[in-house]
Amino acid sequence: MISIYILAGPTASGKSKTALKLAEKFNCEIINADSKQVYREIDIGTSKPSLEEYKKIPHHLFNICDLSQQYTALDYQRDAEKVIYEIHQRGKIPLVVGGTGLYLKALLHGFFEGPKAQPQLRVEIEEKIKNEGLLSVYHWLCKVDPDSAQKIKATDPVRIIRALEVYLVSGKLMSVLQKEHAFLKNNYQALQMGIEIDRDELYRRIDQRVLDMVKQGLEAEAKILFEKWPHSPILPKAIGYKEWMPYWKNEITEDEVIGLIQKNTRNYAKRQLTWFRNQEKINWVKNFDEVTLLIEKFRSG
Repeated sequence: MISIYILAGPTASGKSKTALKLAEKFNCEIINADSKQVYREIDIGTSKPSLEEYKKIPHHLFNICDLSQQYTALDYQRDAEKVIYEIHQRGKIPLVVGGTGLYLKALLHGFFEGPKAQPQLRVEIEEKIKNEGLLSVYHWLCKVDPDSAQKIKATDPVRIIRALEVYLVSGKLMSVLQKEHAFLKNNYQALQMGIEIDRDELYRRIDQRVLDMVKQGLEAEAKILFEKWPHSPILPKAIGYKEWMPYWKNEITEDEVIGLIQKNTRNYAKRQLTWFRNQEKINWVKNFDEVTLLIEKFRSG
């Protein structure tokens, strides 16, 4: 079984700098596990590695798709598996770095795919939403699969449609199929590490990082991208980009935009922390020395 290192944690916790030092010390290549850094062109707002850092250590799965594409956790699993195998063949250690929990979960344990999508059935459900409203279709899901409905927002048509599609195609509830899968398979011998950081310090870093991004030209980057990709499924949801939309309509000030980005990023970091805290196999570390000790212990068996 291939051995991999995973370095997880919330945004602005210092993962990237720690990963570079680790990669140099332990002969690693870095694999991205951030759901926004896979996209080309959204650079300032996603804090991607610098050109100098790219040159220093091989980086993978950064800038691999356009903003017109919807890159899923299943796409990530397939791409990451290929890259991990190639790194292993070169005699190096894959170091997976990021804060997107679902990417890491899919990579480590496989991904619940469910039955194949049925385009005609999907069209019929979409037509039902159009005629009766999304809430009505959500109530339908609540009746047939209350467990799945509990985990899905009533305003999320993509996941509502998929849960109903799974039920109608397979005759089984998505919640039951997911429990059967249960993410029990172990694909790799993985050392999972999480960067532990004081919450006040994390929030201070986030607020400062947003100010730095604005100075680097975040607003100009956002404007160019919204004009270039007006139908992007990614930009209207991306923190650091979506907040400028009311500013361009003269509805809020630049200071209010900055405050919104800071607040949304802090909330996102809080959700990341909650998710990672619920993962039992993560070893929490406070500094580089603790990471080094963990890896050396892991390597010695």
